[in-house]
Amino acid sequence: MRGKGIIAAAAAALGSTALALLQPGLTGGVAPAWVGVAGAVGAVVATAAVFRLPAAREWSSLGTAAIARQVAGGAAGLAAAPLLVMANRYTDAPSASEALFLTTAGWAFVAAAGGALLERRAGRPVSLMAAVSALVGCAALVASWEFPSSFSPFVRFPREEAAFLVAGACWALYSVLMAREPAAAKRPAAWVAALTGLVVSVAALAFSGELARSEVPRLAAYAAASAVFVAGWLVLLRDVGLMRSAAALFAPPVLVTALSWAAAGTIAGGQPMLLGRTAAAAALAAVSAGVLAWPGPAAEVVQPVRRAVALGAAVLAGALAVAGLAADAVGASVSVPYAHLAPPTAEDGEFPGAGWTCKIV
Repeated sequence: MRGKGIIAAAAAALGSTALALLQPGLTGGVAPAWVGVAGAVGAVVATAAVFRLPAAREWSSLGTAAIARQVAGGAAGLAAAPLLVMANRYTDAPSASEALFLTTAGWAFVAAAGGALLERRAGRPVSLMAAVSALVGCAALVASWEFPSSFSPFVRFPREEAAFLVAGACWALYSVLMAREPAAAKRPAAWVAALTGLVVSVAALAFSGELARSEVPRLAAYAAASAVFVAGWLVLLRDVGLMRSAAALFAPPVLVTALSWAAAGTIAGGQPMLLGRTAAAAALAAVSAGVLAWPGPAAEVVQPVRRAVALGAAVLAGALAVAGLAADAVGASVSVPYAHLAPPTAEDGEFPGAGWTCKIV
């Protein structure tokens, strides 16, 4: 990516990061439909910034089938996706690490897979490997935010977290339908999708209560973040295609981690992450996303060693998986300062959980 592409990628990365940071503050206090309307308004503003309002002949040249596709894409990606995310986010659950991972890196991987199906790009297997590697890097990154980590996708809140990925599929559908439009039709197509998203989001307000005036500033900030994100995304789709665009959505976990590093010991107090592990995971995610975003065939980047690396990674992953299955999942010790006051007991305690059992002797 060069020039305009780098600016668009930065806008998409920063916009999606801002959306992820703003969502927890809106959870519980604002109905999901109001958040959806704010996001849809931002999408309309972004469309106006990237594509001027089409002339009459451009509307007429779009065709019924193309209009139907963009109505479906706008309803899915610009209305249903944010509604699904906000309707399944609670005050403190799923955890912030899981929500961030699934709504950014998870969406990026879904978008990259959609791009692989849509584009006949040389080196697609390597690009998909890079997407998988970036996904693993982001998972390791957010899992190292605290120790022991609360990062455990689909263990405690499988329905809500599955909804996050369904929302990602809705966003990927919007992106695929937008990317496949020919260049001459992209302007009216983008407007049809944006206006559809706004209409559907406003219609959803029929099932919501009134909005407190105090929440308006936060919704305005959300709309602004949505405008930045969608504007960058539309430029990327237009200029570099869907598969390479997906690399921008692997950035938010890295950016949020960097923000936490900067805040540690100052406004946040303490260090809630393992610095060595987060640095290694961030490097893996960033390099892998860079390979995915490479302007030429991605195979050119790793062609000389890709087979050996892939084989080594597969063998290592298999060995670690076998070792993990054979090893204890959790080890813990308990220190009782005043144990001498009472004789020890011989009773055992056993606590079953989802897929695991903790036994205290």
